[in-house]
Amino acid sequence: MPLYYFDSGDPENFLRGDAGIELPGPQEACDEAIRLLPGIAHDMGRGYDGRDIVAMVRNERNQVIFKATLSLRAEWVAPNPERKERVREPSDG
Repeated sequence: MPLYYFDSGDPENFLRGDAGIELPGPQEACDEAIRLLPGIAHDMGRGYDGRDIVAMVRNERNQVIFKATLSLRAEWVAPNPERKERVREPSDG
């Protein structure tokens, strides 16, 4: 079976995968890259600030053959209860 290498992260924290994984073919490698993305987003936790997360697949010749990008935007629409922000009441005029 061919070896595939996975590089992943965001623009500031990008990790190059040095250990190859044997998979039946390129489609399985692409599927694996897509499966990696939610776990990377989860690991970023509260420090996530809206950067795109990327997973790339390289083949045995070190050629990038696939790239998947996850964009996640998160924002509070009400005051964050952990920050104990003071809610301002609307004024009457």
